[in-house]
Amino acid sequence: MNPPTWRVFHKDTSGLKTRLRTGTSYIVPLGYEFATHIPFLIYLYNMKIVISEQQLKTIVKNQQKGAILIGGLDNRKDKKGNLIDKTIGEQVSLLQSASGLNNIIGFRYNASDDEIKKTIEANPNFPVVLFSKGCERTHLVLSCKGVNRNKVFVIQPWAGNEGMMSYYNRLDMPKNQIYVGKSASTGNGINGATRCPEGMGHWESLPAIGGMVLKLR
Repeated sequence: MNPPTWRVFHKDTSGLKTRLRTGTSYIVPLGYEFATHIPFLIYLYNMKIVISEQQLKTIVKNQQKGAILIGGLDNRKDKKGNLIDKTIGEQVSLLQSASGLNNIIGFRYNASDDEIKKTIEANPNFPVVLFSKGCERTHLVLSCKGVNRNKVFVIQPWAGNEGMMSYYNRLDMPKNQIYVGKSASTGNGINGATRCPEGMGHWESLPAIGGMVLKLR
């Protein structure tokens, strides 16, 4: 479910109501505490709330913070038909909790190239985290217009054959931003990669490493 969209107005000295910016709307998180003494008006379903100019700036600034996740496998089941992976929604939630960022855009590992490219190019300041199977889209991410290679993070990619190992070794990005486990199935052997802490599980690496790198960005 998407958060509510609030139409934001400024009330000028003549008391007339005008749009703050034509065609602009802001996403205001539920539970936000609003001031009651400075004339910025927000309307939602005929409800009026007054916020301060500083609060409005904070809302807009927070919307400019975020990240993009291209997740791992999410549909494998055991013999009883129980899901053994985490859905992309669950993967996003793990990263949100660990990083403190609410605005994380999640893509399944098999999302279309066009969809991924459009989102990255529309959000050039967003770090991009690729996890597990989703790491295979790293070359696509790096090809996007305006992408910052210093904000691309690859977490435990599968590199279990010569072709995939070569793929990751050829990537034009800081190799220390590739985080690997103890076996080739989690990227071990990629030149210059950063080793995850000993004993860290595969699913654990997404919030632990992803949360860490996003907090630093």
